[in-house]
Amino acid sequence: MRRAFTLVELLVVIAIIGVLIALLLPAVQAAREAARRAQCSNNLHQIGIGLHNYHDVHRQMPIGAVSVPPPFYGSPEWVYFLHQLLPYVEQRAAAEKLQAIMLTGVRPWYGGAGAVWQPMDKVFIPTYLCPSDGYGENWSNCGETHPFKVNYLGFWPGQNEQDAYLDAVDRGNLLVRTVFRQNRGASFAEMLDGSSNVMVIGEYLKGTSADVFFGCPITHRACCQFLFVGLGPNDPLPDISLPLAGFCTAAENQPTLNLPCIGIWDYTNTAASRSRHPGGVNVLMGDASARFTASTIDKTTWRSMAYMANGVTPQ
Repeated sequence: MRRAFTLVELLVVIAIIGVLIALLLPAVQAAREAARRAQCSNNLHQIGIGLHNYHDVHRQMPIGAVSVPPPFYGSPEWVYFLHQLLPYVEQRAAAEKLQAIMLTGVRPWYGGAGAVWQPMDKVFIPTYLCPSDGYGENWSNCGETHPFKVNYLGFWPGQNEQDAYLDAVDRGNLLVRTVFRQNRGASFAEMLDGSSNVMVIGEYLKGTSADVFFGCPITHRACCQFLFVGLGPNDPLPDISLPLAGFCTAAENQPTLNLPCIGIWDYTNTAASRSRHPGGVNVLMGDASARFTASTIDKTTWRSMAYMANGVTPQ
């Protein structure tokens, strides 16, 4: 007599395999996310090394962002510190292309900018991207141009754009100053709380395809160049940006995507450090070390980590 599996036996085997897959899949996904988070942390560490090398050459950190005050948010609106850092993260060719573009004065949203920006069209910088953030492209869809996006932005003075403005005109609170500021970059000597205690860069999200400026450090304002510590990491409260198309007003940007944002036309605008990592964000400290910070961190402690000379050293 020929022996074979019955239909019931086959169904039982298939069911067992399905249960095993269901049990193993979360573990596999967790392992993949752990690897992505480690890569993200390594990216920040490489940026930190680049900052130290820049400091060795220039005796200070790169200028946070460039404007010609007044007004504080005036042209040229860049370069951002990450642009200045390109030669120090093995991206000299991209730095030279951007330098040539900057000299033209043509911003990427200008009409006819496509021809000027063509050398950097859809060029992205892997070191500036976190592999856990899978939404949208690695570059901005800015009319005729596609400048690169980033997942790492610098912290700016205080808790919102008003604080950053006051600091820029030297009327700000010295105790809430950060390493990156408008037209200024701090030296290690100015980090009175110690470089290992000062938080320099935090993670951010590059948004969806409809978000032109989200995570695109080519123009001033929150969500583009500025991170603040008014809100905690991955805060459930919304970021506040300019209410302009392309900032963070796309329908896809709902809290379910961990990308909340509302638009207001004033200096209360702010943006919190955000990531796709469960439970927290990676941050870069002034000593070039990367640290994973829980979303549940006390807000007073969180703020003290960003301020470089407030006399508080987080434990």
